[in-house]
Amino acid sequence: MALSLKTYQTQALKVLESFYIDCRVRDAKIAFESAVDYEYNYVDRLVGVPCVCLRVPTGGGKTLIAAHSIAVAADHYINTNAPVVLWLVPSDMIRQQTLKALADVTHPYRQAVMQRYGDRIKVCDLESLQTINPNDVGKSCLIVVTTTQAFNVSKTGQRNVYAFFEELSELEVR
Repeated sequence: MALSLKTYQTQALKVLESFYIDCRVRDAKIAFESAVDYEYNYVDRLVGVPCVCLRVPTGGGKTLIAAHSIAVAADHYINTNAPVVLWLVPSDMIRQQTLKALADVTHPYRQAVMQRYGDRIKVCDLESLQTINPNDVGKSCLIVVTTTQAFNVSKTGQRNVYAFFEELSELEVR
């Protein structure tokens, strides 16, 4: 049985849901400004892709909220039953812990994702991305867990994140 969310976690997800719904009909900056009740400069780092951060104190269940937010983004922004998720973490230790938790069907993080996708979940890191069956794309929730450092390199040929996987080249991206 999935871990029950606390009231503030549920409220954070509701605000995220409203933000994504609003982003579908108007500019992300405007949606962001109407979602927050304090002055904050919206930074459009990925042009055309909504950028938002949910602030939760230490021990507040950020990873659990993140697990629940997959379905929120998939349902209310990109409108898909099979999202591809890039789950970024700050360190290799947290990457390993997150991979282990998301692979364990008894763990609350995995159960949060299972509430929406059942057994249609595939989890991997960049090094094992080739283990994803191309037939799973568009049919399963695919979660790729990696560190932010995986993208921070000057010689891109040395990192798997920049590798080309021919098996995935003909798949439709939604």
